Amino acid sequence: SYLATFETAFNSSRTPRPHTFFNDSYEVYGADWTPSLLEEFNKRRGYSLEDVFDLFLMPDSLRTDQAKHLSDYRETMGELLLENFTTQWTEWAHKGGAITRNQAHGSPANLIDLYAEVDIPECEGFGLSDFKIKGLRTDPGFTKPNFSDISMLKYASSGAHIAGKKYTSSETFTWLTEHFRTSFSQCKPDIDLMFVAGVNHVFFHG
Repeated sequence: SYLATFETAFNSSRTPRPHTFFNDSYEVYGADWTPSLLEEFNKRRGYSLEDVFDLFLMPDSLRTDQAKHLSDYRETMGELLLENFTTQWTEWAHKGGAITRNQAHGSPANLIDLYAEVDIPECEGFGLSDFKIKGLRTDPGFTKPNFSDISMLKYASSGAHIAGKKYTSSETFTWLTEHFRTSFSQCKPDIDLMFVAGVNHVFFHG
């Protein structure tokens, strides 16, 4: 239903599809449900989720047997996201002669599976990579510290490697400092970090 809106717009306007459709990270905040969840959970896990709702509502300190059910819930959510969004979106793009580029971080699913399903998996940097470089310019009040974790960055390149994808891309310099203040000297260490993480297709900003 969601993609049908785009299909109608492209067809009615006769606008060519872009080369690549881009999903800019998974930012569906607070979305932890879908209308078919109970039915799908029962079908996939073999028991009714509603029978263990009380475990999800208890304070953590009182829970004794929630680990299996929480794992089952998360696995079901991950499968539904992969099958009902990522796979369908990529297949839809291919039918129109386009490809997909996806930032899967933030998703309630197995990130490597999501990255492997698209044409170009993409990671994202989160701050200035200074590597203790003497004299590297920082802008007090603007420069953001680097919150990029190398293992998290490599989920995208791992998915690409496993699935035999040609490119791993990165949204690379977005968070280095305030907009229109970023220098080449600040970009250099961040792009080195991306290369180490397996990136070979660089975007300044998605």
